[in-house]
Amino acid sequence: MSTIREPQRLMPVHSEWDVLVVGGGFAGISAALAAAREGAQVCLLEREWLLGGLGTLGMISIFLPLCDGMGRQVIAGLGEEWMRLALQDAIPDSHIPYPAPWLDGGCPEERAAVRYQVEYNPSGFALRAEKRLKACGVTLRYGTLLCAAATDGDRITHAIVEDKGGRSALAAKAFVDASGDADLCRMCGAPTEIYRPGNALAAWHALCGGSGYRLQMMGTADPPRGEGASSGPAQPRYTGLDGDDLNRMVQRSHASILNHLADGRTLAQLPTIPQVRMTRRLSGRITLRDEPDHPSFPDSIGMTGSWRKRGPVYELPLGALCCEEISNLFVAGRCISVDDDLWDLTRVIPACTVTGQAAGTAAALLSQSGRLEVGALQRSLRRAGALLHRNEAR
Repeated sequence: MSTIREPQRLMPVHSEWDVLVVGGGFAGISAALAAAREGAQVCLLEREWLLGGLGTLGMISIFLPLCDGMGRQVIAGLGEEWMRLALQDAIPDSHIPYPAPWLDGGCPEERAAVRYQVEYNPSGFALRAEKRLKACGVTLRYGTLLCAAATDGDRITHAIVEDKGGRSALAAKAFVDASGDADLCRMCGAPTEIYRPGNALAAWHALCGGSGYRLQMMGTADPPRGEGASSGPAQPRYTGLDGDDLNRMVQRSHASILNHLADGRTLAQLPTIPQVRMTRRLSGRITLRDEPDHPSFPDSIGMTGSWRKRGPVYELPLGALCCEEISNLFVAGRCISVDDDLWDLTRVIPACTVTGQAAGTAAALLSQSGRLEVGALQRSLRRAGALLHRNEAR
């Protein structure tokens, strides 16, 4: 491959922040809102032009359960705040039952029968989320691509970004990587791991007609359990980390959707980003594993249930959101340090809101005092309504 040399250049420092959040999906909006409510000056970078990530632009618009499936709520705080916002745009007559027992004081038996989840209109949610973030003082920078990171010892000092106006640097005291692909982690030299099985093709979209708005869950967003990577024509896999790879995936997804419309169906909404789910993550202080005993952690910052089955509850330690190598970096959502099996459970909206709230709060506290004490973080999270340990489920 031939190469060219890009001229070295000086770039302006556009602005300085307490907390800089990369990525405007559910993890990123949770981190930004939590940090702002702790009094931090927050900037949220999003390369697209709408918030919500896969949960809006990607059409994966099902807010999965905040409960354990046994009638106990395990996620509150920002997770429940976003859930109630999504309920304002709930899809009528969805295949997912409306979670009425969780909203009107239903008894434990009623709540065990209907999980605390909802299918929502993605565009409506994105607009409501933007309004809420702006009302709390978060500065949004849409159309902004993270290009590089500048470091000094074990700290990130600047994010190098590019937008329509060109390239510039943004300084911050603390950073949250909610990019979904651990992009900031990779750029600043934090250790990362790649999801090697790859992503299967997904072509979710929405139709409209006599039955109203209907989400079409074509394909899958998850590789079949137990399968390794495959490059065969029947079941191609996509890393989500290469431009050519993503182009192949998106164009095949578009062709699948167009074929679905051939019999006269009317398209209501199309995904505008690739529907990849697991790509790259931090290798943190702790790599959380899907262990049978589901351990408790003294530094737990929240918990999540399983969207796949009823019963399991997992505490999420702070150590899975940070690393030894970069002291002012926290991660959230799909970027947290978990093994492949647990990655499949922590990448979804409820867990993203939990880790986002914790990462944003931790970043704000670090930016204020220069250090982070676990007890102070947990107290702040509890004041904001978060549930941290299994014995706090309600």
